[in-house]
Amino acid sequence: MELVYLWVEEYKNVKKQGFNFSPRFECEFKDEYDDKGKIKDNCELIIKEKKDYVSIFPDNINVTAIVGKNGSGKSSIGEVLRDIFINSKLNNRKNHILLYRKNNGDNFCDSSIHIKNNNLNCIYKKINKDLRLYLSQDSYSKDMMIDRHKVFSVSSSEKSTINSLLNNKIINTSDSFEITSFMYIPKKIKIELKDIEVMMNESILKEIGGWRYLSDNSFLEAVKKTIVDAFSNKYYQYLAYTYITYAYEEKDEDFTYNIQDQKILVEILKEKKLFLEEKSFDKISNGIDTDLSQLDEDTKNIIQNGNCLECLDIDFTDEEDRNYNNLSSGEKQIFGQLLNIYFYSHEHTNNQLYFLDEPDNMLHPNWQKSYVKELYTLLKKLKINFHFILATHSPFLLSDLPKENVIFLEKEEKTGNCINASDKVDLNPFGANIHTLLSHGFFMKDGLMGEFAKEKINTAIKYLNQTKLSEKELEYCENIISIIGEPIIKRQLQKMLDSKRLKKVDKIDDIEKQILKLSQELKSLKND
Repeated sequence: MELVYLWVEEYKNVKKQGFNFSPRFECEFKDEYDDKGKIKDNCELIIKEKKDYVSIFPDNINVTAIVGKNGSGKSSIGEVLRDIFINSKLNNRKNHILLYRKNNGDNFCDSSIHIKNNNLNCIYKKINKDLRLYLSQDSYSKDMMIDRHKVFSVSSSEKSTINSLLNNKIINTSDSFEITSFMYIPKKIKIELKDIEVMMNESILKEIGGWRYLSDNSFLEAVKKTIVDAFSNKYYQYLAYTYITYAYEEKDEDFTYNIQDQKILVEILKEKKLFLEEKSFDKISNGIDTDLSQLDEDTKNIIQNGNCLECLDIDFTDEEDRNYNNLSSGEKQIFGQLLNIYFYSHEHTNNQLYFLDEPDNMLHPNWQKSYVKELYTLLKKLKINFHFILATHSPFLLSDLPKENVIFLEKEEKTGNCINASDKVDLNPFGANIHTLLSHGFFMKDGLMGEFAKEKINTAIKYLNQTKLSEKELEYCENIISIIGEPIIKRQLQKMLDSKRLKKVDKIDDIEKQILKLSQELKSLKND
């Protein structure tokens, strides 16, 4: 699918704002309100088709960037989309308009307002099971279990990456999964059980120790001893660990009683669907070291469906004997994101909308510069319909997109509200130099220099503009100028410093000349 337009009456700091996501159309909603402040029906949605727009992507791919400072509303837009996809409405019951196109060219409108639209001939239809929303941040996915067939997480977290690798789509599909920045295709998997007693003790201190009424150290030590004595079997230690995590999240007031009774423990975990059979636990606790393609489905299901992932050390090895756990955080980030996109593209519908919040986070600038290319390299092989929305601060990502594919957000100083400033920004980022983008007022109004360095240099300028400098001030200026990396600033300040020195030398010469003249006069007078 392609998201065309979104209008939001109110959600957090997003109030009465519309956003154009498709370079093919320009939309504007003319909202009107009655005397009671309620929005009127039949307000007009103006839709203009841009027949002369230039697309850099094929018809089945659209990439939109949302750019703005922290607090400008980028993440809020992702949350709005989540609420609409899950509930077909905003949680605060405010109005919204969501205009989207499916791959067959049909146009649909999911709206809580009856609106007038013109030449697009939109069909009123709620977001349905054929449409998928994928979010990159775990914070968006807390209530995804409400409707798992609509909203999915493509977080690059370790758990998400492991789940995708266990599904083995890289090996089992004929399509090639490729990352040009670096290549890592795991072939083997190694699974070991962590020291559950150590994990359990840490969990007691971390989770239960955070409870005020259970924070007494002597009590915690007693709990640890009770559990270790009662559960000498590793399997029951695992169940105790699982219960401790659950009890902390649910603030179970019967914790001290339940944790000491194996039967009650089993009943609670079964009721909460956190229970793992002992035979399943034994299967993975003995350790596994095999080719990824040889891992049986039963073991995969135990790892993915149980609550045991946190109790396992899982690592993958490629043909060059490189371990997944040894990859850098940036490598894991881009690998995990693209892997999950690749996995979901095979699993689900042809109409996929992705909202990636700061996907460039933790990436080296070279990889930020390559991110859109990496994404496109993967997508063009998959041959289904994608719309990617990238919420970012990075000018590196922006330089790969035309202005029509960018939404510029500003934060209103007085109210903190989100403002769509796209029409006011005189910046076309496509192919622009990174320095040019950064120096634009939208990104860096106060220049590109670090504030600490700027303060030190400004102090030196202040001293050099004085009529007289003390020896200490002169030494400060000499030291600062000697370490400045910007050649133009360095040369200019050096000239100012040299000028001060010349004036000092000239003054010394003048004094010495006066001394010589007075000395000669004194000698003449004595001779007379």
